[in-house]
Amino acid sequence: MSVLTPSGRLSKVEKGDQIYQIQTEFFHRPKLKITSTVILNGKTINKIETPWEEELATDEDLKKIEKGIRKQHQEVIQMVENQKVKEDKTSPEEPPLKKPWEKLIEAKGIDNLVVVDAQGNVLFTNLDSTIRTALLKTLRPVNKLSKFFSQITRLGDFIGGQIKTESEKMVWIHQKDQLWIVFLNQYMDFDSFLDKAKKT
Repeated sequence: MSVLTPSGRLSKVEKGDQIYQIQTEFFHRPKLKITSTVILNGKTINKIETPWEEELATDEDLKKIEKGIRKQHQEVIQMVENQKVKEDKTSPEEPPLKKPWEKLIEAKGIDNLVVVDAQGNVLFTNLDSTIRTALLKTLRPVNKLSKFFSQITRLGDFIGGQIKTESEKMVWIHQKDQLWIVFLNQYMDFDSFLDKAKKT
């Protein structure tokens, strides 16, 4: 039985004297996923991975995946083009691309942030270990809740929500294969937060 192999994409973005190479491919193992790699001067500086939850068995599946590859590839090109070139080139080991959560945590009105991947690995946090451990215990129920809402609403994937307690406002968002949990301060309202999040 032959394995269907979606076509990858390769592009070049020139910014001043910097040349970025963007490569987007589909991987079968260890799990189905689309991976975009950003390379600068032969060095990988960023990798964006999106798990592929559907099957790859028919030509129709292949077309769907190739459409997903094109979409992600274009998004990464746009991200590279929109990123400002660093003026200071004295530290080439520092990646010129900021992670989206690094931009978001700098915004006024946001106190804390936790970013977790699909396997439960913490990608970013500025919480102390005690609070982080307690928070991570809630991840599985939150994921189940979002899947449940997605199934019963028929409005597409339920990508987030807001939780208010007496002392805190929390927002959780599913962003591709990541879960973001954001702690808002008392002055930040939900709609303003969404505007900031979309900009990142």
